[in-house]
Amino acid sequence: MSRGLRLEQLTVGYRLGWGRTKEVVRDIDVTARSGELTALIGPNGTGKSTLLRTIAGLQKGLAGSISLDGNDLARMSASERARHQSIVLTERVAPGRLTARELVGLGRHPHTGFDGRLSARDHRIVEESIAAVGAAELADRDLAELSDGERQRIMTARALAQQPRLLLMDEPSAFLDAPGRVAQAGLVRRIATQQDVVVVISTHEVELMLQLADRLWLLDRSGNLHDGTPAELVERGILADVFDSEDLAFDPVTGTFRLVADAAGWSP
Repeated sequence: MSRGLRLEQLTVGYRLGWGRTKEVVRDIDVTARSGELTALIGPNGTGKSTLLRTIAGLQKGLAGSISLDGNDLARMSASERARHQSIVLTERVAPGRLTARELVGLGRHPHTGFDGRLSARDHRIVEESIAAVGAAELADRDLAELSDGERQRIMTARALAQQPRLLLMDEPSAFLDAPGRVAQAGLVRRIATQQDVVVVISTHEVELMLQLADRLWLLDRSGNLHDGTPAELVERGILADVFDSEDLAFDPVTGTFRLVADAAGWSP
């Protein structure tokens, strides 16, 4: 398959110096398809952020390759890579005195000349990106005035303004309330489908991704990545294997987690 994100025999982790490395996830061989939402899930400490940062080029893989539409991302210059992929991180952005529209306009810089001036086409793409996330009413407001959910929509619009083939998102709903998390997940799903891009998000919203994601990449505590549709991973019992504990159990019938009775006889 030439279209999509392809990870082949990829091992991610850290270089410790003196030739030593620490592997976090090894021998990954998976594909995220264009037009689909791929959700990277797993317990804390299993390497989700490490894998996402490696895909984004923020740190080097220890082995293997990462390609997008058949092109090796590691061989691209930083400017070329910025024209192919965009990333939305968890960290809150210090807005300064920018308006929402001005921040979205920064997403066009990989495509502009040395002076950074936006052309009429660039301005059109900025407006289209703002409209795509349903934020037209926010465009002229200062970023400092926006709520977390509104600011997250604007950061997503900035990423879209890059016109990427690959959109990476790290915990996009981290600072949102329950309705905001559902709205953000639905927005990301629509972006993947309507704009025919590869979307990979790292998230703790397991139950929500079981309903919305086309594909799950599930990391377990042993450094293995399990790949499949939500239905396939549920049927294979992998979700229960990874997440079940003394206090929590995954119910494959409802696709939800439930509390289990404790030793003292308490039951939910």
